[in-house]
Amino acid sequence: MDQNLPLTPVYVKTSKLPISPGRSLKKVALLNILTLGLYSLRWFYLNWKDFRGKAWPNDFSPLMRTVGVLIPILGLFLVFRQFKEIQNHASDYVDVELDVSPKLLTICWYLQFPMAEVADKYLIGLEPLPTIARILLSTFVLVTFQRLLNAYWQQTEPDLPLQKKFTTGEKIVVTLGSFWWFIFLFVSLYVNLLSE
Repeated sequence: MDQNLPLTPVYVKTSKLPISPGRSLKKVALLNILTLGLYSLRWFYLNWKDFRGKAWPNDFSPLMRTVGVLIPILGLFLVFRQFKEIQNHASDYVDVELDVSPKLLTICWYLQFPMAEVADKYLIGLEPLPTIARILLSTFVLVTFQRLLNAYWQQTEPDLPLQKKFTTGEKIVVTLGSFWWFIFLFVSLYVNLLSE
């Protein structure tokens, strides 16, 4: 074979570059609001998945724990445990404290459900307000904790950039959430028209 043949470049499709499991605070807030709070379930799932083998053992299903969040007493325990164990694990790596304790974040997280029920019962004609308040409360919880998560990921994986673009899963969640927003606003307007 001729040794003087020019080398031709080989173009290989590479897989996506690695990115940090950390998420932009604006992205977390936007996703949670656009999806009527549905994104929060994905957020909990991703945290259990990302910290499996770090803050807790590998022998559990992140999906089952996420489903467990929806079960009243079990969910309270699981949410608090996730906040507390990630905070304990992260404190070994970063010198960042949460603005709010894991207990208070857990209370805020679960306060949104009875708050919405009571408001629906007593604020007749103002149905969108309790839902909006609930979404804002859950967004506050996620963004507050995401600050600690981002500090941890920036310390432990400094070369990886934060996720800024929407992933396929997030696009699906936004699509479902947009559908729920449409139904929510349509039903709210329809109920208000019927009550007049």
